[in-house]
Amino acid sequence: MDLVILQEPLKELLLALKNNNLFNSGYLLGRYRGLSVIVEKVYFVHWKKLLEPAFFQAVEASGPWSVLGVFELGPTTERKKLLLHPLFTEKIYLSLSLDRKKEIKAQARKIQFNGHFSFIPLEHLIFEMEGKNEQF
Repeated sequence: MDLVILQEPLKELLLALKNNNLFNSGYLLGRYRGLSVIVEKVYFVHWKKLLEPAFFQAVEASGPWSVLGVFELGPTTERKKLLLHPLFTEKIYLSLSLDRKKEIKAQARKIQFNGHFSFIPLEHLIFEMEGKNEQF
């Protein structure tokens, strides 16, 4: 499975990452296309709120996009384990941070249930950028 993040949501994520945005988490919104997951929009929301099933369902019902998963900006925290829950089965967890050289460190995993919950690495993470596509 590939995760493709289009140019506009990528710009929003990078701007928030570099400016230490108040909300460092939210939903990845978009659509499924074959074996690819296409992120067309990001929705910033406080971590505790995004874990609420009623809020999740309201976001899903409010627009043309599906909730594809959750993102977290900054160093990966232990709170990602809270996503190992039926609500997030088959969803994506994306972690973006900056290393010491201020280069992007990206990690994308699918939340899967096979007798127990686990994070499975995605095959490709593709960032759509002007003039070229970056693949991690």
